[in-house]
Amino acid sequence: VTNGWHNDGGSTHKPNLDCLQVFYLPQDTPKELGPTEFLPGSHLLFSLQPWMRHYGSIRGTVLTAASAGSIFLTAYSIWHRRTSSTASEVRNLIKYWYKRTAPPERDWIQEQDFQPKDAKHAQPGFYFHREHHRTINDAAEMFYWLCGMEDEYRSVNNLDNNLPIFLSK
Repeated sequence: VTNGWHNDGGSTHKPNLDCLQVFYLPQDTPKELGPTEFLPGSHLLFSLQPWMRHYGSIRGTVLTAASAGSIFLTAYSIWHRRTSSTASEVRNLIKYWYKRTAPPERDWIQEQDFQPKDAKHAQPGFYFHREHHRTINDAAEMFYWLCGMEDEYRSVNNLDNNLPIFLSK
């Protein structure tokens, strides 16, 4: 029996990515032990738990069956669930999180010729769980927030593919 789709208490749905959650597997966790299943992109999906809990399989999920010592980093508000276990042994999982203590700034290594507007925003076959344009715009806004440039974020409708064009002042 699964524990149903949920996000953890205190989850928020905003462009600020200020809390990362870590799932640590201290033991081999095959499918038979009922590993955690994630719904990619769902950190941008606002829904009340009673509206989500009853769903079974959802297209586009990721199962975290993995070897001992594996970790999975997610946005704190991602929707996830424990899958059904067919094994008799106990599945161990350690969860902890990191909370941002200072506003972000774009301080990571950058490729000189990288332009966000030219990036591949979603892999072929990626399934959006809400209107495509909302997900893309929220992801763009989150990117600007992570760069410390939220005041510079503007979304402009690109008629060719409905992706936001990234602009700076």
